[in-house]
Amino acid sequence: MKFDLDSKIELNKERLKQDYNNLRNLQNSYGYIVIYLSFIGLTFFEFIKHLRSIDFCNLDWLNLIFIIGLIISIIFIIYTILIFLKLFIPRQVAHDKLPKFLYTTMLRKVTDWANDNNKDPEEETKKAYLDLLEKAVENNFRLYIYKRQLIYKTIKIALISLIPYFVTMILFNLLN
Repeated sequence: MKFDLDSKIELNKERLKQDYNNLRNLQNSYGYIVIYLSFIGLTFFEFIKHLRSIDFCNLDWLNLIFIIGLIISIIFIIYTILIFLKLFIPRQVAHDKLPKFLYTTMLRKVTDWANDNNKDPEEETKKAYLDLLEKAVENNFRLYIYKRQLIYKTIKIALISLIPYFVTMILFNLLN
């Protein structure tokens, strides 16, 4: 594989597209988290109704474990929601520059600089464009890794939260 400027530019343009598509594909997993939260939300109203009927002065063990399980579940669910919401915080996604910018503004600036420094304007323009592409690729790759880790963490916490949730659900069914 050759690594001249033109092939580096093409390689970075392809990588920029790939990372952008990877970022878009991460959004497909958002639906799983929403389904999880919907599933949990459907039964929580029944749990709350049961809490209102508990005599807190005369708690038995089942009700006490039910309340503890419910509190632990709520803590995990709130934590899951907070991590999930971080995915929606706007982050700067880098894009390739518009062609007009490249062959007018950038070409003019780099050509002026290259002429002042006795350099080849075409070669320096390619180098400047390659530098822009490499920064964009690095930005999008970091963003992709960050969001992928957030999704992984969200799903992991959601799965862990199912343990106390199912214990609470079993106790709820025993109490009713």
